[in-house]
Amino acid sequence: MNKRALPNPVFSEVLQHIQQARHKIFSQANTALIDLYWQIGLTISHKVQSQAWGKGVVTELAQYIAHNAPDVKGFSDKNLWRMKQFYETYQADEKLSALAREIHPDIQQTFKDQYLLEFLGLPETHSENDLHTAIRQR
Repeated sequence: MNKRALPNPVFSEVLQHIQQARHKIFSQANTALIDLYWQIGLTISHKVQSQAWGKGVVTELAQYIAHNAPDVKGFSDKNLWRMKQFYETYQADEKLSALAREIHPDIQQTFKDQYLLEFLGLPETHSENDLHTAIRQR
């Protein structure tokens, strides 16, 4: 069989299914992460507004997360403050805040796939099987 011959149309169809599933997985994972960041941002924002929390407490929270869940990445004090900022930027507009967590392109750019890899505890170079295993374990 000539390896340069046109592929079987069914092969292309199967590959398309794989690519669509991968896109769906990343989209759902990104949506879940955005919702998580929203909830964390809301919590921190409310605690800061009530003057109960400041930089020191947020730093303690980041250290607590790192100590108690060492495999969970992406929750440094700097990132926690970004989550607060994210929430405060979009929370005033009820329609926009709901949409922002799902489809807003600026939000998708803010939380790139790297956050997903960090959240799942995957190194930058990982196998497809590693990704599937990490998603199933969450």
